[in-house]
Amino acid sequence: MSDSSAIEAAHRRIANMLGRGRITLTDDAGVIMSAQVDLGPQGASGPLYLADLVPVMGLFGHASVPPAGADCALIFLGGDRNRAAIIGHNHQASRLRGLGPGDSALYDVRGAYVKLTAGGLVTDAAGLRVAIQNASSVTITSTGPVTVNAPTVNLGGTGGAAVARVGDTVNTSTGKIISGSAKVNAT
Repeated sequence: MSDSSAIEAAHRRIANMLGRGRITLTDDAGVIMSAQVDLGPQGASGPLYLADLVPVMGLFGHASVPPAGADCALIFLGGDRNRAAIIGHNHQASRLRGLGPGDSALYDVRGAYVKLTAGGLVTDAAGLRVAIQNASSVTITSTGPVTVNAPTVNLGGTGGAAVARVGDTVNTSTGKIISGSAKVNAT
């Protein structure tokens, strides 16, 4: 191989180390997520090139599965188009907009989000259920009032200690609730 052809080959490999594509399928069942990526036409009028089983590198502590149609940035190890990895992805239609400098957010395609802004933390569940599960305890500490706006609030659940409500009989000398409830609903 001549020096000029070796330089041309190295140039091609370097030029092919980065690319972009569009995710067509994802598989999140394995130890690392993989995707099928449409890399566009190869050459001026060539066929579309689909790269299959491309590993998707994510950020530790954050998990997401990009929907079909999401844009992605890829690296190609050694400039080899058969050795790809996705290093970033974005879904244009559902990308959260309007954040300020220093703001951060977690969001999904349904419109649910958690925003960390200069004005405070904002959560919008987009009409979906919210659950806190498997907590050994939950503590709410506030320097101001805590407001709950709901048609019904269930306090106590089942198996808890009795709760005195306004109008219930309480023995004032012992503090024992004479007529109360293990479950209280506020409406």
